[in-house]
Amino acid sequence: MSNIIRQSVMVLGGSFGIAWVAWKGMEGTDDDIYKQYKEDPSVKKSYDERAMMMEVLKRGGDSNLKAVREQTNKVRERIAEEHTTYNVPSKEPSEK
Repeated sequence: MSNIIRQSVMVLGGSFGIAWVAWKGMEGTDDDIYKQYKEDPSVKKSYDERAMMMEVLKRGGDSNLKAVREQTNKVRERIAEEHTTYNVPSKEPSEK
C-alpha cells in the first residue's frame, strides 16, 4: 500500500513540476507582445471627410460619392456574376 501512495505522490509531484515550468515559461509573453506591437497615440485615426475627399480627388476619382457607390456596386455585381455557378443541366441525349 505504501508503494502505491509513494508512486502517486511522485506522479503528482512530477506533473506539478512540469506544469509549473510551463506556467513560468509563458509568464510575461502578453506584456512582450503589447510592447512590440503597441499603438502610436500620436497617429490620428479619426474620420476626416475633407482628407478623404482630397485623397479621392488626388487619385483622379469622381468627387460625386453617389456615382462612386454606383460604380462600385456595378463592379461588385459583375464579379459576383462571374463567380456564381448555376445549376446548368447537362446535355440530354438526342432522341432517335
